[in-house]
Amino acid sequence: MEAMFRPEETGKENPGVSGGEEICIICGRGRQEGLHIVEEFICNDCEREMVRTEVWDAKYPFFIHRMKQMWRRKDA
Repeated sequence: MEAMFRPEETGKENPGVSGGEEICIICGRGRQEGLHIVEEFICNDCEREMVRTEVWDAKYPFFIHRMKQMWRRKDA
């Protein structure tokens, strides 16, 4: 899969968003299909990659960090 998009590293927010798309909390891209958890959206591509990622994989801490953002926003 392509490299994960990190809005905080590129300075871009909400790239390529068009009508009916929601912003994925993991990759930051606009997508139409995915799932909602705690009022946040995760696209199908990220959900699939997270499910397949092993705990020792270098991507695992990134996914954990992004998922924590959902709980922080909810509690704010």
